Amino acid sequence: MPKFVRDVLDLLRFRFHPLAHYVYPAWQTLLWLSLIGVVGGLAAYEFQAGVLARIAFFIALNVIETIVLSAWLMAWWRWVLKRPVQGSLFPLVVLANSAQLLEPVLRLFPESVALALVFPLALYGMLLLIGAVAAALDERRFLVFVAILAYLPIALALVQLSMNLTVEWGWVEMAVTPAANTP
Repeated sequence: MPKFVRDVLDLLRFRFHPLAHYVYPAWQTLLWLSLIGVVGGLAAYEFQAGVLARIAFFIALNVIETIVLSAWLMAWWRWVLKRPVQGSLFPLVVLANSAQLLEPVLRLFPESVALALVFPLALYGMLLLIGAVAAALDERRFLVFVAILAYLPIALALVQLSMNLTVEWGWVEMAVTPAANTP
């Protein structure tokens, strides 16, 4: 089994390694990130766009989110905590995004059950990311959690930007409720 696939499976089972372990050719990490985008694009049936447009959008979104999060975490460690980072967090963050590949499985459940499972799956992905970064950098998980909390405004801005784009392009229709009449 290739090292990359073995590392994905290890990470999904909360088996982490030092950062120096997560070194791969760039094409492998980009291909894996693209696969995550393809799965996300195919699963986004509520988008009123062609399949290729959805896939391209999700690939671009995943690449941007991963680059920004990796850069944020590395900057946090170097400038805020004043600790060196030997290597790149990008491949590790890509691997941690692998939990997104489980999202289409939720469609197999009735809608009420699927909605109830969205939060645990998101929590699982967050715990994977926190645990992987903490183990890779030999840091406390609390410090990684704080770094991710500090990243939250950037993540929300990316979500807002992507939602604005999809609404502007006519891919998603936002339900507008009329304002209640006030005396």
